[in-house]
Amino acid sequence: MKKNNTIALLGGGGRTGKYIIEELLSKGHQVKLLLRSPEKFQIESPLSKFIKGMPLMRRQLVY
Repeated sequence: MKKNNTIALLGGGGRTGKYIIEELLSKGHQVKLLLRSPEKFQIESPLSKFIKGMPLMRRQLVY
């Protein structure tokens, strides 16, 4: 069985980020997303985890 890594993505809530996330999920990768407003994000998958935060706040990047 092939082992997939978890991929962290900043800015995944934007137009381009959504395409990247869909592609990663379709290939079976686990994805962690740092989003300002995860409640507005519309892609749901058991392989994704949403973290509310802002990338400029260092404490929120070390999760």
